[in-house]
Amino acid sequence: MLERSQLDPSYVALLGAITKAQSTFITGDYHSAFQQLLDDLLSVTASEFGYISYVHHTSEEVPYLKESGIEEAVWSADLSESSRNEISKNCISLNLNSFFHSYLEKGQCVRLNQNSEETNPLKEYPFLKSFLGLPVKVQDKLVAVIAISGREGGYSETWEDFLEPLVVTLGQLIAAKQTSDIRKITEEAYKQSLERFERMANTIPFVLYDFVMYNNRQSEFLYLSPRCYDFFEVKPEQIQRNFKAFMSMIHPHDRNKLRSEVFKVGRTGELFSTEIRVITPSGKQKWIQFSSLPNLVRPDSAVIWSGYIIDITERKKSDEAIKETEGRLSAFVQYAPAAVAMMDHNMCYIACSERWKSDYGLTGRNIIGKSHYEIFPEISDEWKIIHNRCLAGSTERCEEDPFIRVDGSVQWLKWEVRPWTASDGAIGGIVMYTENITERKRAETELKTAKDQAEFANKAKTEFLTNMSHEIRTPLNGVIGFSELVLQTELDETQRSYMENVTRSARSLMDVISDILDFSKIEAGKLELYEIETELNSLILSAVAIAEPQALSKGLKISVSLPEKEQYVFTDPIRLKQVILNLVSNAVKFTAKGEIKLDLTAGKQDEDGRVKYYFSIEDSGIGISRDNQLKLFQAFSQADASTTKKYGGTGLGLVISEKILNQMGSSLDLESEVGKGSRFSFNLFLFAASAYEKLGGHAGTAAKDLSEKKNQNDDASLRSKVLIVEDNDVNMQLTKAILAKTFPNLHIVEARDGKEAVSKYQANHPELVLMDIQMPEMDGYTATQHIRKYEKLTSSYGIIIALTAGAVKGEREKCLEAGMNDFLTKPIDRTLLKDLIRKYLFKKNS
Repeated sequence: MLERSQLDPSYVALLGAITKAQSTFITGDYHSAFQQLLDDLLSVTASEFGYISYVHHTSEEVPYLKESGIEEAVWSADLSESSRNEISKNCISLNLNSFFHSYLEKGQCVRLNQNSEETNPLKEYPFLKSFLGLPVKVQDKLVAVIAISGREGGYSETWEDFLEPLVVTLGQLIAAKQTSDIRKITEEAYKQSLERFERMANTIPFVLYDFVMYNNRQSEFLYLSPRCYDFFEVKPEQIQRNFKAFMSMIHPHDRNKLRSEVFKVGRTGELFSTEIRVITPSGKQKWIQFSSLPNLVRPDSAVIWSGYIIDITERKKSDEAIKETEGRLSAFVQYAPAAVAMMDHNMCYIACSERWKSDYGLTGRNIIGKSHYEIFPEISDEWKIIHNRCLAGSTERCEEDPFIRVDGSVQWLKWEVRPWTASDGAIGGIVMYTENITERKRAETELKTAKDQAEFANKAKTEFLTNMSHEIRTPLNGVIGFSELVLQTELDETQRSYMENVTRSARSLMDVISDILDFSKIEAGKLELYEIETELNSLILSAVAIAEPQALSKGLKISVSLPEKEQYVFTDPIRLKQVILNLVSNAVKFTAKGEIKLDLTAGKQDEDGRVKYYFSIEDSGIGISRDNQLKLFQAFSQADASTTKKYGGTGLGLVISEKILNQMGSSLDLESEVGKGSRFSFNLFLFAASAYEKLGGHAGTAAKDLSEKKNQNDDASLRSKVLIVEDNDVNMQLTKAILAKTFPNLHIVEARDGKEAVSKYQANHPELVLMDIQMPEMDGYTATQHIRKYEKLTSSYGIIIALTAGAVKGEREKCLEAGMNDFLTKPIDRTLLKDLIRKYLFKKNS
């Protein structure tokens, strides 16, 4: 069946045509009734011409059509006489009995269209275009045929069902005409038709009506279908003859609108449809669509309309909701604090924010309805491709995109383009969001420039610190080294006191330099930890041993409480020892009498193999007030500025210790009371070493390795050849003196720069090289690389140990990368130097 929305108006017209034909038939004007029915049928089906003809029967009741019988049929009133003759002539040549075989033999419809199968006989008769033949039966007997032709687009199967009420009515009229009791049959048919009409009127979701307007402009309803009560809460008879009662329900603001429409249609005879509001007796407001078409002019010139009334309240609510939503969306877009624009499928503006106008120089211009490409003629083809992709359903975005304006300026944008969908789900256009990030890009450029400048300054500072370290450590190496050598000779009490002061002062200066370099590394974020197997008890005792002489000189006692068993863990022993030594040294420095307590407590090992260690250093010194505790961890500051003069120091020790602990995942805790002392403590979670590693499976610490070698070898037995590369005469003399004192039978070869070192190495083939780094002619890195290349050609190999005054980050890695075996910083630690020589020379000799 056709959709109701398509058929309702036509169906109403069809029912009206049936009713009029029946009314005319009752008057006895049969031909006019058939003619009226055919004219209405052509109008409803939009056909060009048609006819209604009787079917004859033989004595054996076989139906047939007379060739001349078609000329006696009822024709469409619009056809001229010549057209009728021409069609009759053509139809006669069709062989009617063959053409209407389905009519006559099977009682079936005949439906032919020009675009149907190739055997279609219409192809031979193009004047027909399309054809629909309907059999008319009375009590299963074929009594007539209805034919219509010329509908644009042809006739679908649904038209057969749609026209069934007309075919039935025509059969009833023909049967009535053929019987003597014509009025009875006709009245029964009329009654059935009215009942059918009423049933149909009750099922369709609108009100049907007939409305008349007289010459005196008075109006009334001639008919209202029963659904009237559902719409207006009044029965049809209450307003059917009382048009004023109906008008009283019309919203006051819509009454004139309805009157003007009615009078206008009364003059022009055109179809009209208007939307008005009604207020029911219960006070409900409804929207109705009032549609009508003048279809009959009575002898008294009164005009009758037939039409329908539809309740469109829900549709209106939906429309209002959509308008409200669109209004909110438009307001949201307009006042959004961002550059947002909404375009339709043709890239014309629907809405845009004030920020959009501001960002793109459109303030004061009305761009709604205008094309985006008209507003921005400089839009590139690439952007148009993006727009088309988004109109096809894609969503695209970009964090940074340069946009070159007409004036040549570059505008940096962050943007996103996505489609928006209409209520039916179809893509209605696109929404563009852009953020003008030109200022941000400018700021980023300036920031990058400032960063580059800062990095350059930092690099310059690092180079300065490297050079400063080298220049200061080089002479300090001589001062400390020779002072310690002198202290090993026979001195009177005064001389020994003087030399001890010299050594102490030199080492204090070295501590200051080390603190500054460490702080520089921390500040640059370049402090790194090197975790190896370490025994904590030994590490703590070695740190205490360094601070103990100063404590004893002040009459202080350092008591140490350690776990009974050795504690093998993985940590950076140098940095951890630095923290402990800083805290113990501070405790000794700020304590005049009493004692310093150092405690190490070990917790239980967890499932991951970690042990929690608690370190505590407590003194009975001057203590720190609450206000001054906040200053402790600020660089170059002490709790009280006066203590700097009294106790000395850079004020970096605690800062460095805190930063090192932070990198180890901990921090310092402080408890202090003025005049009673302080306690610094921290926790560390450290991985325990395995039993295999404790027994020597791991490389272990250098101290354990070397101590084992020391017990097995005699220093005096070493008769190896050692090349010392050093451009500073004092340091050359110091290194030779240290080696001669410990290893008297070593053969020493000297070189003053890297170039000479390469030459001396090739000539003497020493087992070990002590290589300075910063030298004229050729530095230590380059010299090492040349030596390693030479060794590849001669299949020889020597140990090269760096002796450098550079103590900044990366120095050790750079030395090892150049091909050196190990690394020592100046001032030379005699013990470490001797241990390294033992380690490498004894291993090589063995």
